[in-house]
Amino acid sequence: MIRRLTAIAVALCLLLCCAVASADSIYPMEGKSLTVLTTVDSDLALFGFSSYADTPGFQQWQKATGVDVAITEVVDTNALLLQLAGGDLPDIVRCGKNFYPKGFAAMVDEGVATVLTDKLPEYAPNYWAFLNSSENIYNSAALAMDGSLEIISFAGNFYPETSPFRNYGGILVRKDFMDKLGMDAIVTLDDFTTYLRRCKEELGVSTPLMSQDYQARYVWQTGLITSPFGLVSAGAYQVDGVYHYGAYEPEFKDVLSYLHDLYTEGLMDPNFAVTDANTAIAAMTSGDSCAIRGMTSYFQNIKNAANNDEMQLTAIPALVAKEGDVPFMSFATTITSNSFWCFVTDECKDVETALRFMDYLYTPEGMDLANYGIEGETFEYDADGNPKFTEFVTNNPDGYAVDPIMRSYGLINWSCIHRQAFSEQRFPLPEQREACNIWAASDYNKYMISYSSVPADLQEENTRLWTDLETYMNEHVANIITGADSLDTFDDYIAGMKALGMDRYIEIQQLAIDPYYKD
Repeated sequence: MIRRLTAIAVALCLLLCCAVASADSIYPMEGKSLTVLTTVDSDLALFGFSSYADTPGFQQWQKATGVDVAITEVVDTNALLLQLAGGDLPDIVRCGKNFYPKGFAAMVDEGVATVLTDKLPEYAPNYWAFLNSSENIYNSAALAMDGSLEIISFAGNFYPETSPFRNYGGILVRKDFMDKLGMDAIVTLDDFTTYLRRCKEELGVSTPLMSQDYQARYVWQTGLITSPFGLVSAGAYQVDGVYHYGAYEPEFKDVLSYLHDLYTEGLMDPNFAVTDANTAIAAMTSGDSCAIRGMTSYFQNIKNAANNDEMQLTAIPALVAKEGDVPFMSFATTITSNSFWCFVTDECKDVETALRFMDYLYTPEGMDLANYGIEGETFEYDADGNPKFTEFVTNNPDGYAVDPIMRSYGLINWSCIHRQAFSEQRFPLPEQREACNIWAASDYNKYMISYSSVPADLQEENTRLWTDLETYMNEHVANIITGADSLDTFDDYIAGMKALGMDRYIEIQQLAIDPYYKD
């Protein structure tokens, strides 16, 4: 706690004294170079690039900072770990937060990462000030190390705490079908069931609730249908700092009963565990389906695939038992994502340059580059000085969507702040922006687990337990939904999870969240 208060005091001092680095005063630096190792960013291929070295955004970052970066991109995390095992460490490693199997402490002990907490105030003052602008932001980037919370990386994408764009997934339905049925809103579980049933019976919809493989599980795992049964979600959540896993709670039996009823009545995709994206989108556009769990991108994907000008989509909120209730949970990302974390290694020969290079993305100029790309090409400043996308982005002549362009001209897949104004422009359809607000209408901030650090000595046990538990859960939940296993076997299912070590897994997860949630 003392360290946290000191950190906040330093950050406030930096802000009040205007000591936060100005890009004009530091950049470009002269004669600086760095090496970076990362996994390949497949999103670049959507705009025709195979390497960051060739993208306009990454080139502009180097030009603005004066740092020449030799970037090595490997196919996946396993290849990255093999490269690191060779012993020739780069200056910076960019990968997922949890990429190192031995855990965070081992990353520091083995030189894959170095503790940055004491270096950031001097060499990355913009990032440091941002981290300390709120305790929630600091905790989202801090990791539990030897009894204290330390910063060992530039964390992945940050979202403003109050941004509805943290809620970019949920249930979408055919609005035109609602209109045909005279339904103004779908708020309760009964509303949703009635909508599915009436679409099947009155409109001839063959598979009302469509799915897309793993997305199907999100219907219950992220709390979209669980509140009416008194369950926060079927996934992980916390109540006053106590860890829970919903699929191990007794209330989950009623959720499975509901899903089984949908399945047997023909209201749910019979292939919910394996349906691919193209099949799912085709079903929604053809009218064979009327509801699907998906992301905001589905609005564009489905609209672009449709040949029906009358087709309309809308989002519905996480469902409740009766109108006026507030759902416990909905899908939301944490303040910072688990992707695109950047670690400085012990073999970095110029830590100051590495930190200043990364810190650039937290300067006003760097934030514009990360979010909007290059002035005159992908954005212009309006009369009020606000960046606005050009038609090259919003109405690309070759038909490219916003995201592929901005992953190439901007740097949104690196450690940066996703400005809310950027997100508002990122989603061109009003239905997309409205959807995020609809999906945000829950108590998710109260229950979601925003921070956790599994102790280093428990990493391998935690991974082994979860691998077995997840496989068991997915199989038995699917069997109960389809009727391959009777609902009467629910107690056996719980006993099976217990036998596989679910209680021990929960104990480890409790230790992982304690440093953040204990007073």
